[in-house]
Amino acid sequence: MKERTEADVPDILRKDGVINNNLFSSNQEIVNLGTILEDAPEPSWSHRVVDSDSNSATIICQKPGEGNREHHHPDWNEWWYIIDGEWEWEIEGV
Repeated sequence: MKERTEADVPDILRKDGVINNNLFSSNQEIVNLGTILEDAPEPSWSHRVVDSDSNSATIICQKPGEGNREHHHPDWNEWWYIIDGEWEWEIEGV
């Protein structure tokens, strides 16, 4: 596998087709997912809820057929929680 490392989150999201990004209102004391979903722009968007030196959590909405490119994070693990829809993974060629 060709290793692909990227760190510029706004650029990564744009390259993956997520144009509407709220990356600057993170680390709020209270996060209301319902409000985030109600205020979400169309079609694809993201909203960062946690941002620290060691962790990040971003809600991402993508439409069918969109997704992210093959990549690798050398300094942290990545995990996903799919709320609605399906996702096809390729890990180490499988």
